[in-house]
Amino acid sequence: MAARWSVTATLATPLHLDSGIATPSEQSLCFDAVDVLVIRDGRIARKDTYIDAFSLQGQLAGDAQPKTA
Repeated sequence: MAARWSVTATLATPLHLDSGIATPSEQSLCFDAVDVLVIRDGRIARKDTYIDAFSLQGQLAGDAQPKTA
């Protein structure tokens, strides 16, 4: 079973990205996600969540401060 959903949020704490560190702002973020559920005997045996990380990183990339060595 799979469920598709959208996330709308604002960044509350710094987030480490490949391109640097995104700092909290008032910017609203929106990206898609999918939950994949494995059902056994009528119960959820496993749930995996996949997010559209490319979309999220693209929205945060402009605000990211470069990483320092």
